[in-house]
Amino acid sequence: LIMENNSLISGNVYSNGPVQGENSNLIKGDAVSAGLNGSVNGVHATGTVYSHNILNSVIDKDAYYQTISNTAVAGVLYPESPDQSPKNLSISDETINQLEQSATTTVISSPCPYEIKLNITLGPAKITCDVKISGSPVVTLTGTLWITGNLEAENTAVVRLASSLGLKSLAIIADNPANRLTSSKIILQNSAQFQNSGTEGSYILLISQNQSAESGGGEQAIKVANSVQGEVLVYSGHGEILLQNNVSLREVSAYRIRLQNTAE
Repeated sequence: LIMENNSLISGNVYSNGPVQGENSNLIKGDAVSAGLNGSVNGVHATGTVYSHNILNSVIDKDAYYQTISNTAVAGVLYPESPDQSPKNLSISDETINQLEQSATTTVISSPCPYEIKLNITLGPAKITCDVKISGSPVVTLTGTLWITGNLEAENTAVVRLASSLGLKSLAIIADNPANRLTSSKIILQNSAQFQNSGTEGSYILLISQNQSAESGGGEQAIKVANSVQGEVLVYSGHGEILLQNNVSLREVSAYRIRLQNTAE
């Protein structure tokens, strides 16, 4: 996890790798960097921090660690604490494959790229090319979408769950099995909004199967910028998620997460 500028996390952080902060940043909750190589560096956390190494940080509650330096801790110090155990990410590739198969009852293969500029109801469906949502359309989801290319949503587009879904959540998956290094990406920008069914507790889950970050590449699997907001969860088990500017999301899980500017 990389937090830059004035980025903010309202909640807890659990990382199998380092948690790195630069400039002003804030975690409103606990922060865990698991394992023998755990490192929390340059972070301000309002809760408790658990990490093998803690450096250059501000911790408003307690600190559990093996080594600590240049860090202000308002609570209790717990040196020689055991390292926290690494955790698996919450959604397996097998589960994502099952979600993809549930979308194949309808296959949309043209026009390509598939551009959405007017109101439309979609799903379940597999779309076999890039998808771009622009302008001010309302896209109503009634089933899972599997996009075998990239997804881009911009301007003031609204993506929402059908009201008939109630508490049910749905996934939009960008996964091109033939290209998971430079394709299978999601780009959300401007003032795109994501809405639930009208029932609290329902969400839109955005999944990218791009593997560039895990493979040592520089591609972002999911980029969320400007004023994107809503009842949306973003997930990339093998890629990097970049959050910029005034975005506000419910939950983020990824191989690597990078927050910049005033992302929350």
